[in-house]
Amino acid sequence: MNSRRTVPLPPDWHRIVPAILARDPVCRWGCLPEEEGWCRSDSTEVDHMGAADDHRPEVLRGICSPHHARRTSGQANAAKALLRSLRVRPAENHPGYRKGTAVAPVGTAIDPEGTAIPVEVDLCSTQ
Repeated sequence: MNSRRTVPLPPDWHRIVPAILARDPVCRWGCLPEEEGWCRSDSTEVDHMGAADDHRPEVLRGICSPHHARRTSGQANAAKALLRSLRVRPAENHPGYRKGTAVAPVGTAIDPEGTAIPVEVDLCSTQ
């Protein structure tokens, strides 16, 4: 079985699974508030209803493969959305600006880094 778990399963997981599936022979989809409808398929997998590292029987349930995949996919998408929301985009320059080609306002010059630096200018000079 391929798994991309971020939290390892306990060493006795092979004993926990049969006990949960015996307790919940029918898929328990629908027992959480965010799940719509009830499923009457056979339970084939064990789902963590709480934290991924909490393996107590009261927070585990038997669930069918399609619903387990649906729940896992939803959790992964929520985690990705959270990471995307934390990204900070750098401030963008004007689309026509290219580093090193900027025209400086009167009284400033542009250094090689693209930073404006103040300079003295004699506006009355004809040179």
